[in-house]
Amino acid sequence: MAGARPGVHALQLEPLRVPETLIKGSKFMKWDEEPTSRALVTLRVDPQGFFLYWTGPSLEVDVLDISYIRDTRTGRYAKLPKDPKIRETLGFGGPEQQPEDKLLTVVHGPDMVNVSFLNFMAVVQDNTAKIWAEEVFKLATNVLAQNASRNTFLQKVYTRLKLQVNQDGRIPVKSILKMFSADKKRVETALESCSLNFNRSESIKPEEFTLEVFEHFVNKLCLRPDIDKILLEIGAKGKPYLSLDQLMEFINQKQRDPRLNEVLYPPLTRAQVRQLIAKYEPNQQFQQRDQMSLEGFGRYLGGEENTVVPPEKLDLSDDMTH
Repeated sequence: MAGARPGVHALQLEPLRVPETLIKGSKFMKWDEEPTSRALVTLRVDPQGFFLYWTGPSLEVDVLDISYIRDTRTGRYAKLPKDPKIRETLGFGGPEQQPEDKLLTVVHGPDMVNVSFLNFMAVVQDNTAKIWAEEVFKLATNVLAQNASRNTFLQKVYTRLKLQVNQDGRIPVKSILKMFSADKKRVETALESCSLNFNRSESIKPEEFTLEVFEHFVNKLCLRPDIDKILLEIGAKGKPYLSLDQLMEFINQKQRDPRLNEVLYPPLTRAQVRQLIAKYEPNQQFQQRDQMSLEGFGRYLGGEENTVVPPEKLDLSDDMTH
């Protein structure tokens, strides 16, 4: 048949990559007119591309979730200052040619209607503002980042907590309590079980709050009775692990859609299941015995293999062949 396409759609979307320029940061003058203010800041993006953040003279960190960014503008499309003092400070009306080329406006909000503006002006006269406008917009509109896995979103929470340190470079406990505000007592108990400070007025050293400690904290805070139910169904109740055969049966018999064509979408082989164990199992001894612990199984369920929408479907739009 002319124009026929293969049955399996190949993912065309590009994964998120943060340029080194954004990670290292650039100097900008952050300005505002309501109320009138201006401050020299260093603008950065974290290596995972989760947040746009900046630090000023006070070393206090301000953070903006990149997923809330609706547009980035520079040049004649950027927001221009109207206050005479701000205009004079930023070089408008002076001998400098086209100072608007140094402007960067970040439009952000929960939707396309209710938006706010962040105004920056690059310190040096080059294409800094243009680079930032283009690259930040790419990060904000990345479809794969918008449909990430549970593990990725937990890492996003962890990254925010690590960024929002106080002037001493420590993580305030009140930031953690604010992040998980539904049950303050449970949060304090979970922090205590991880041997961390849990008093609201105290803080935690960043080196003590590793990603592994954060995962342990989340596991203590958010119990997973659903995993116990799964283990009961596949015959692993009472054991601290799943065997390779049990994991293979769960993926191919419980998770896999039986309506799928077995030629185009074959069930996972033992070698492929073994690769999943190597990817998600943190304990080397379990890996060597072809077993997956409950912690590793929880990581697998929150991984990219189990996102709500399969990644290969995200770039399909009005395609009647699928």
